[in-house]
Amino acid sequence: PKFFSLLTKVQNAIRTFPESNLTIEGHTDSFGSDSQNLALSEKRAEAVRQYLLANMSNLNPDRVLAVGYGESKPIANNETREGREKNRRIDIVIHPDLPEAGE
Repeated sequence: PKFFSLLTKVQNAIRTFPESNLTIEGHTDSFGSDSQNLALSEKRAEAVRQYLLANMSNLNPDRVLAVGYGESKPIANNETREGREKNRRIDIVIHPDLPEAGE
């Protein structure tokens, strides 16, 4: 709920590249088992995917991939509370469908 305004901005960015593929990447901190963290990160990514598909009628589901990475790609130190908070995140990667060189 607190991230809906941010997701609205993401939707606007996605509309800029309507033929793009998207990868929604879920991440966790290092607390918990590897398998629990992987499952949690997959659920987070899929929840964002479902939200975007439900709120963007022109978004092709075949172009939106949800992937969970668990704790394998931290961006901060998991030894601090602040670091763990930063590692619990979703990254959305837009892969623009750019023309080939010379086209």
